[in-house]
Amino acid sequence: MHSHPQEILQRFWGFENFRSPQLEIISSILDKKDTIAILPTGAGKSLCYQVPALCLPNCTIVITPLIALMQNQVENLRKRNIFTDYIHSGLKNYELDRIIDNARASNLKILYVSPERFSQEKFLSQLQSLKIDFIAVDEAHCISQWGHDFRPSYLEIKNFRKNSSITFLAVTATATEEVKAEIIEYLELKNAQTFSLSSARSNLSLSVRKEENKIDQIRNVLFKFKNAGLIYSRNRRVTSEYADQLRTYGLKVEAYHAGMLPDSRSKVQKNWMENKVQYISCTTAFGMGIDKPDVDIVIHTELPVSLEEYYQEVGRAGRGGQKSYGLLLYNERDIKRLQKIFENSFPGIDYVQYIYKCLCHFLGVAESSIMESSVDFDIDKFCFQYKLNREICIAAIQLLAQSGWLISNSAFNIPSKVIITANEEALQNLYTRDPQSKNVIIAMLRQYEGILSVPTTISEKDIAFQCQLQEEQVVKILLKLHHEEIINYIPKREKPQILILNNRVRSNHITLDEKWIQQRKKILQHKIESMIQYVNTNECRQKFILQYFGEKSTHHCNICDNCLAAKKLKLPHTTKEKWTIEILELCYNNPGIYLRSLYQYFPSNKQHWVDEIIQELLGEEKLFRKFDKIFNTKPE
Repeated sequence: MHSHPQEILQRFWGFENFRSPQLEIISSILDKKDTIAILPTGAGKSLCYQVPALCLPNCTIVITPLIALMQNQVENLRKRNIFTDYIHSGLKNYELDRIIDNARASNLKILYVSPERFSQEKFLSQLQSLKIDFIAVDEAHCISQWGHDFRPSYLEIKNFRKNSSITFLAVTATATEEVKAEIIEYLELKNAQTFSLSSARSNLSLSVRKEENKIDQIRNVLFKFKNAGLIYSRNRRVTSEYADQLRTYGLKVEAYHAGMLPDSRSKVQKNWMENKVQYISCTTAFGMGIDKPDVDIVIHTELPVSLEEYYQEVGRAGRGGQKSYGLLLYNERDIKRLQKIFENSFPGIDYVQYIYKCLCHFLGVAESSIMESSVDFDIDKFCFQYKLNREICIAAIQLLAQSGWLISNSAFNIPSKVIITANEEALQNLYTRDPQSKNVIIAMLRQYEGILSVPTTISEKDIAFQCQLQEEQVVKILLKLHHEEIINYIPKREKPQILILNNRVRSNHITLDEKWIQQRKKILQHKIESMIQYVNTNECRQKFILQYFGEKSTHHCNICDNCLAAKKLKLPHTTKEKWTIEILELCYNNPGIYLRSLYQYFPSNKQHWVDEIIQELLGEEKLFRKFDKIFNTKPE
């Protein structure tokens, strides 16, 4: 007999009621039915596995690739006195063993695990020894090649399913029909119950503007708002430049990107959450797990690679239900940049083999040797040392990861570790001369088992609470004790991690699946073309996105730029007939003509009419499009 979900919700989260369809999803899990939950960002996906985990007697496994989010959820659950922990690819063997032992002793209710672990036989064997109620697969779109963030490590999850009848919950924010079908196939879900909410946002007005002078446009827009906003760029340098320029106009703006120190990023985020700063100029490193209800405007200064990425980021506006706005600024350079991204995403096998060889040399991995655990990886230092193009190098590393040769994680918090190295006599001397340090040492001895024998993960915040000190004071004391050789203290840090899998091989033994790469090219091309089609469409923008996600019953939003423009202007029938003939003739005589060249044959203030005709001809397959070129026959 398990606890009632409503009781769990009220006791641990203080909410009176579930949102639809949270309770239905939870009930499906409690009835031991495989379940798929497709819920947009902000719909409360995490409660769909956290609540049933507390209703049931044993441990729940949550698989997620987002290590920063994993750490954030574990921290929040621990504050609610829910016993939880996480296992990522960077843990050493003794740390993994300790966590598994805790779970085996029924000391954990929820255990977060990175998907890479499911390719390791030792971990699978350890998992078999646990009493597991169900497994939740978060960000389940990663299992699909059609997903916007495909991770081959997700395909290994089925290795555990083969010998188990455990219930599975697959959770994702968006999923096309292709993605949903592959989730069911690759997780081997049986008669899966599917619950979904429309991704439609009735309060979000989407607009696109073709703009050369973006900073002036951004400034003019931001002055219209009183509440918070986000300005997304894809380049660290640009985020800082925009922040600097916008501050000169009197706007309260701060920059945020992965190149900043963790403390600086935390301070910027805290100031924004507390409304001390109105706007954040940021890269996509900002926003994951952030739920701020009063964001009124999200501006993208460049084209994202996919509609999935764009809709997730722009969806951070209007969480409080208020009217909100998403503005996408682009120009011809942005389209060329997307084309360049496509070209750089699939380097040849010779280059990939060379990157593998350089990585092994850089990391000090000798031939036939093996890495015990992941290590910090500075991509900029690596590219500088070997004189590599950063973008192409990252693509090669991703191909190696997706082909199972290595594991590469983006930056995440690596907690502090301490081992007490001093003997009993040295400790007693310290206790006599330094009462404050004595309190810190005793607090660690009481709280952290094994700290005298192995480097142990600690929390400066928890120690500060026990000793009635500020966290900064605890850090200073630990650093002092480290210099006095009483302890060995490794402060928390945030860096990307990398791990060469299995024994190092000769670089010419590195192989890639050419058929799989061609499939990935096709998928990426589809995503980029859909993004370009989105900025050029004259249809309702929200309807365009929802249909891309496979939602069939969609209506015009009536608040996007295109819906508002359509109310003002309609293409006359006679003009449409005349221009249709002219456009077909131009495309017949100039195969592969650029869209911008087509515009030159028609009045400059009627570009939207040309777009409308072209969209219709594309739909009827009388014309075909590849990136920004128009053809009268289907291009190869």
